[in-house]
Amino acid sequence: MRVEDLPLPTEAKRVLLERDYSELFPPQEEAQRAGLLNGESIVVASPTGSGKSLIALLAALRVLAGPGKRRRIIYAAPLRSLVYERAEEWRSILESLGRRVAVSTGDYDRVEPWLGEADAVMVTYEKLDSLLRHGASWLADVCVLVVDEIHYVGDPRRGPVLEAVIARLTAMNDGMQVVALSATISNAGEIAAWLGARLVESNWRPVELREGVFNNYVIEWGDGGESRVEKRTRNHSLDVALDAVADGGQALVFVNSRRKAVELAEKLAAAVANDSEVR
Repeated sequence: MRVEDLPLPTEAKRVLLERDYSELFPPQEEAQRAGLLNGESIVVASPTGSGKSLIALLAALRVLAGPGKRRRIIYAAPLRSLVYERAEEWRSILESLGRRVAVSTGDYDRVEPWLGEADAVMVTYEKLDSLLRHGASWLADVCVLVVDEIHYVGDPRRGPVLEAVIARLTAMNDGMQVVALSATISNAGEIAAWLGARLVESNWRPVELREGVFNNYVIEWGDGGESRVEKRTRNHSLDVALDAVADGGQALVFVNSRRKAVELAEKLAAAVANDSEVR
């Protein structure tokens, strides 16, 4: 399905095409067929990189790109970094259409009435909970709620907060569209039933996923193949990452603390600077 064929205002399609959105990925097309641009609530469960961010943006454009009565959308996510990342993307598009985007991720003791002047409000779960508890009047004028990482509803600590804000906003705004997104949800059907939403599940991803085990500088792939890794440093993780970069790829290393991340990043930077093959 092509972007130019979507039931969106011409200006909305223009800004998408200018940013190289021309063809929908399969999960995006499935979301559209499920009623995304008709105001249907949907739960989208699909892998990382499969286009869930554009699904959220399309929901925003549906209500913010056209003329007529002013409408408001809320985007909620568990992490400040994710909120700011998404806000940066939305600003470049929505502000070109004359809409205002506001971000708030802290200061849980204030209502911040200036948020009510925005068309799209980007917040963390806890900030949204704070706004509801402080009675922000503009929350009664929300027509779309985007919940990123909806699987957090099952988190023992944050789940009750997320469940409560969704329930309260739904009760306050009759007919509000809920767009819930996740790459790791295991009970998508149950959540869709709870929200009264249509379920979009997809295993499609833009890049092939191969699983392998690193053992003594050999990656043993699940399909039986093997790849040798050159020993460049004294750190196995960095050697695997550097090997991927040397082959023209990318690498993401997971560690268990911020301190460890900084430590490995510094070692990686030094290794890259001293190795012409990966520079």
